Order: sequence, then structure tokens, then C-alpha cells
Amino acid sequence: MAKGISPRWLARLGIALLACALTVSIEWLRPSFVVSIDEALRDKALQLQAERQPEDRLVVVDINEGALSDIGPWPWSRQQVADLVEILLSSYGARAVGLDIVFSEPGDAQGDARLASLAEHAPLALAQIFDYTPRNSTILQGQLAGGVPSPPPPPGAVNAYGYIANHAGLRGARCVGNIGYQPDADGVLRQLPTRTRYQGQDYPHLASALLACGNPSSLVAHGDAQGLWRVPYRHALSAYTVISAADILRETAPTALLKNRYVLVGSSALGLGDRVSTPLAPISAGVMVHAASLSGLLDLAEGRAQAPWSGRLWLLVWSVLSIGLAVFCISRLPAWGGLLLLLGLVLSWLGLAFAGIARQAEWSVTAPLWAY
Repeated sequence: MAKGISPRWLARLGIALLACALTVSIEWLRPSFVVSIDEALRDKALQLQAERQPEDRLVVVDINEGALSDIGPWPWSRQQVADLVEILLSSYGARAVGLDIVFSEPGDAQGDARLASLAEHAPLALAQIFDYTPRNSTILQGQLAGGVPSPPPPPGAVNAYGYIANHAGLRGARCVGNIGYQPDADGVLRQLPTRTRYQGQDYPHLASALLACGNPSSLVAHGDAQGLWRVPYRHALSAYTVISAADILRETAPTALLKNRYVLVGSSALGLGDRVSTPLAPISAGVMVHAASLSGLLDLAEGRAQAPWSGRLWLLVWSVLSIGLAVFCISRLPAWGGLLLLLGLVLSWLGLAFAGIARQAEWSVTAPLWAY
């Protein structure tokens, strides 16, 4: 007569099922304290994995302290801004130029007219800022551009409640991208709204607008169900070519560094206040976030990266196998052997988790560890 399952094995099975249930619940519910730990570990993985080879598809033109000292304090005249754009597109042969700058008020008439003509006819992407925080006094400044009606059924998008846009004289711009953002609770900017919805219109973010401006058939980021896209931060900050705006205006920068490349114009000058915290650096110029986003889109378009995916199925398979192995083996091992087994499983999962992060897996880094 067959014997039933012993109480000892029933207890082990119960422990295994409880551990699996704990892993699944943490992965699906994502308590805030788990998210904080996960994001800190994910940041560390990005820092360790960041590529340091030169990113040769785009260039950052920096309105830095040196440029402000040489050319003059900000704001520069629209004539100077138009000069900068024209030199980049004509003398240097840039593929497309994106301005991480908003011109909410009119400037000198001739400069504004030149800038408006460039934005309408040349591969120039302008910027506007959406506000994602409901306020008693809504921010409505300038005139929005670049919106398209939300298609049915509407894809995921982040709802905006206000905006700071360019003045009405630039309303004819072909390419306009959003540079507004929502940092995480710890102040680190890890995700960008790739699609922003305002009054029935959808607006792209700056990297998508710039890429489409240079190549209308280019892939754009659509984000998750909420319209957010995790910025890949695949390249170290040192991998980007950064050129002072003064060197462009004087045309002393080497042509080979800019020809046929995408160009982002922004500022690292402290006085202009465009600083953010990213997984790669506690303080970084905001334009570098758009550079990382553009690099990510180019990687996707060239097949060098894949779109974000949950990874939950593989996490579940790993958890079931590792928990089963631990429950089966620990009772047969001495105390030190059991500790080594658990340590090996933890390190193995972290290695797998970090490899998944490099491939845009959205899984929780720590969910399987809580079961141990």
C-alpha cells in the first residue's frame, strides 16, 4: 500500500508555495519600499553597464559657462540663435537640430522670422513644456504646436494640465517636442512621457520629434500603457560628444564631428538652472536626458536594443526552480552548505536580473530575493 506524503514534505511544500506566492505578490503589487530598492539597484546596474565607446550618431551643443562668457549672457538674441541653427545645418551639415529651449516671448523681429522659417522648412525641432501637476492657477503660456488628434482607441498617454509653449510667431513649426517630465519620488529622472495628451491632442517628446524631423519614417517611442518610457541610459555621459556653442558660432569645431549627425542644443550653465538627477549622475544637464533618449530610439531603430518587456514569466520560472532547489537541498546540507546555496542563488539571480536590465526587462530586481 502506497504511503502518503510525510508531514515533513508537506511542510516543505507549504514553505515553497508560500515563498512563490510572496515573490508573485511583490512582483505584481510592487510596494513603494520595494520600488525604492529596485530602482537603486537598477541605477547601479546602469552605471556598471554604461557603454563608454563614443556615441557617434549625435552631438550635444552646449550653451555652457564659456559660451556665455564669450558670446554674452543669456538670453541671446534670436538672431544669434538663428545663426547657430543655420551654421549647424548648412556649414556643418547636421542631419537635424533639436533646441532644448522654449521661446515663450517674442524676441527681435528679424531673428524670430528667421527662426520661424527654419522651423517650418528645415529639419529643426523646437521644444515646449507640459505641466503634469494639477494647480489652482493653470499655466497656459505661448501657443502649442505639433499635436495630433488622439487616435481611437487612444494609446497610453500622460495627461497634462498646462504648458509653456513658444510664442505664436513660431506656431508654424513642423517638429515640436515636449521637454516636460515627472521625476520619481526620490527626485531621479528615469522615465519620460513619450506621449502627452492635452485637450484631445497627443504630443511627442523631444527625442521622437527630432528623430522624425530628420527622418519621417523613423521609429518613435510609444511608452507603456501610461505613456511613459524608461530612458535606457545605455551610454555613459563621457561617451557623448559635447561642443561649446561658442565654437559653433565661430565655426572652429571640426566638421567631421557634426556632419550628418543629430544635434541637440541645450545648456549646462548653472545660471540657466537646467539640471536634473539621473541614474548615471546626481546632477546632470537636462539636455543629456534627451541625448540618452535619442540614443535609445536610434538603438531600437538599428536593432541594437529591444523595446521594454516585463520579464515576469522568466522571473516566475526562476523563482519556482530556485525555491524548489532550495527546499529540496537545504535539509540535506550542513548549515554552512545551506548558507552557501542561498548565497549562490542570490548572486545568480542578481546576475540574471542585471542582464535583463541591460535588455530593458522591467522586472523587480528584488522580488525573488524576499522568498529566501
